Amino acid sequence: MMRALIFLCLALSMASPAHAELRDLRARLSGQEGLIWIAFDGQPTLLRRQATASGLELVLEGVSVNSREIVPRDRDLVTAVQVEPTERGARIELVAGQAWATSEAELREGGVLVRVRLAQSGASVMPVATAYPATAPDWQPTPTTSQAPAAMHTAPPVARAPSPSAPRSTDPAVQPQAPAPTPRPTPAPAQAQAQAPAASQPPRASSMPAQAAAMAAAALPAGQPGCSEAAAAVEANPWDDASLMQHARCLSGGGDTASAIRIYEQMLAFEPENVTAALALADLRLQQGDRAAARTLYLRAARHANSDAEAMRARGQAEALGPE
Repeated sequence: MMRALIFLCLALSMASPAHAELRDLRARLSGQEGLIWIAFDGQPTLLRRQATASGLELVLEGVSVNSREIVPRDRDLVTAVQVEPTERGARIELVAGQAWATSEAELREGGVLVRVRLAQSGASVMPVATAYPATAPDWQPTPTTSQAPAAMHTAPPVARAPSPSAPRSTDPAVQPQAPAPTPRPTPAPAQAQAQAPAASQPPRASSMPAQAAAMAAAALPAGQPGCSEAAAAVEANPWDDASLMQHARCLSGGGDTASAIRIYEQMLAFEPENVTAALALADLRLQQGDRAAARTLYLRAARHANSDAEAMRARGQAEALGPE
């Protein structure tokens, strides 16, 4: 009898579809542009979205989640993320920290990328069109606004992206239009050179606004070794922890301690066991004279250390600051 039960359990487990677990959730706000990255350890196969009174609702298939509410430390963009399992996947509701003028969501390799633009002060959340893909794995979303987003080299790659020459939408409202062939005066040579790039540029893929990457690069202090490389790395991939760490080190080295602290705190909010970020933040808190916060962070690093030696060093730094 026991052997039959074991065989039945194995058969059921092999027959069950593989599901991707939620493993990371990150939000970043730069100016009026925001990015929310929802990562899974596998590939979601279906995405539906619907604007709500409080933000945006996503319905995914091919994923597995537990019911919970995630409250980020930095709530400028998102105040809460409510996750609920469904029969075939998950329902995820993003609660906006500020009014969103527009929002877009699309399947990416390993997760879902949401891009939002904040509304003007005092405005309410603006609904976006609901997208219902006909086929799950190969579906590529269409931007919901008539203004195509700027290029982003920074987000995770689009899963099974189509050929660059393939149009993203058949709706004329969202397609770049060639200049109308109406007669007009021939521009001066300088004007022609300025106008040529805009007329010749092809449509670009959905991405993080270039403004966000430019602001990240501009925040790096000049003259610090490795800062130009850090700026390029952050622009190339803002989700990479190593690039963020280098960015934060350059900021603190240039005297912008507050910005560096915000980066470390955001990293720890998404990855509490990040030892490197905890130690770096502890050092900055100690420089500010906040011994209690530094001690707490050193002990936190000791708990999540990757080796006994690393744990001993972190614990020793905490003990050197005295008892709580």
